[in-house]
Amino acid sequence: MISKRIKSTMRATQKYAKLSAYRPYLMSAVIIKAGKVISRALNRKSPGVLKDPRYKYKSIHAELAAILGVYKDDLKGATIFVAGESASGNNICSKPCDRCMDVIQEVGIKRVFYLEKDGSINWVKLS
Repeated sequence: MISKRIKSTMRATQKYAKLSAYRPYLMSAVIIKAGKVISRALNRKSPGVLKDPRYKYKSIHAELAAILGVYKDDLKGATIFVAGESASGNNICSKPCDRCMDVIQEVGIKRVFYLEKDGSINWVKLS
């Protein structure tokens, strides 16, 4: 069951995504620890050339940008929320990509909440 607090935090994350200037997808990530926001970020255009062909849309993912805004030790045991929408305002599946999930797990974040295309909230508990 998804609590009211989690729903409220996801709504705030969703609202924050609307501020992204990157198209075609507006994404945001918010990191919470001990009930407080410790970082938040939007996806943005890469400042350089990304040579990895796996990055179809050349951007810095919101999850990575949020993680980079915090000391690694402060991330241990935290929770990250990820939400996004298309440029036309429709929900999109906001599950972090495999590369972002690897980084999320490496820094010690324990729970990942993300928005599904149908507007529901899904989550993953990491060990």
